[in-house]
Amino acid sequence: MTRLLLLFAIITALSSLPSKAQSDDGWFTGRLFAYDLITGDGSTFEIHYTHLYNFNNFFSTGMGTGVIFHDGINIPLTAEIRVRPVEKKRILPTFMMSAGYVCGYGMATIAPRIGFETGRLARIRYAFDMGCQFLDGQRCMLIGAGVLF
Repeated sequence: MTRLLLLFAIITALSSLPSKAQSDDGWFTGRLFAYDLITGDGSTFEIHYTHLYNFNNFFSTGMGTGVIFHDGINIPLTAEIRVRPVEKKRILPTFMMSAGYVCGYGMATIAPRIGFETGRLARIRYAFDMGCQFLDGQRCMLIGAGVLF
């Protein structure tokens, strides 16, 4: 757990360094999202931040954390993969996969998602994701919107 937090801190610190861009978006991309988790017994809210390292315009990987407001506050720690299969356009389809551990629930999570991202509008881009989240056998529908920077 300490190593995971240390790695997240190092990636965050490195993102503030000026460097030549690895992709059109630069070396790093941040994703701040608000999700609605729809379960069989209701709905809950999640705020999630992911810090991605861009290998190129098509593939990124990184780490994420957030807060799930369900039966108290639960904190997910996840590893993330993002694939954008087409060239840079105004609207880019994306495929995301996250897997990790939710502190508070005490269980593993896997969340495959599809969505789209807009082209750069000023310094902020917008995105929309939908998919499902598996919380140790329980399935939730996941719908979210957010910004990329």
